[in-house]
Amino acid sequence: EFGAISITGSASYRDAYYLFNVENPGFAPGTNVLFPNGGPALDPDSYTLLDLSFVWTSPSERLRFGIHGRNLTDEEYRVAAYNFVTPSQLGFDSAYSAFYGPPRTLTASISVDF
Repeated sequence: EFGAISITGSASYRDAYYLFNVENPGFAPGTNVLFPNGGPALDPDSYTLLDLSFVWTSPSERLRFGIHGRNLTDEEYRVAAYNFVTPSQLGFDSAYSAFYGPPRTLTASISVDF
């Protein structure tokens, strides 16, 4: 007997969202009280992530080998972002900092049951 192969996949979708959508009628359309010049650098776009795993299990079920892929399309996506307001004499309104999700990742696994 060869053993068993299991194939597991997943897809997840996250729609775009707005982190600091505080409306203020005193500013132009598309801007807000926190970002009078607009703040799209902080607003994450929508993204889709695809994952896939292949795992072989021995006939005795004591040994497993796996190959796993995460974010297979190598989607670049933001998971968090922040605005740090700076003095206007520096020549710009704010400093932005963003954190991105992990890139495409391929791993292998070995498992032995004693």
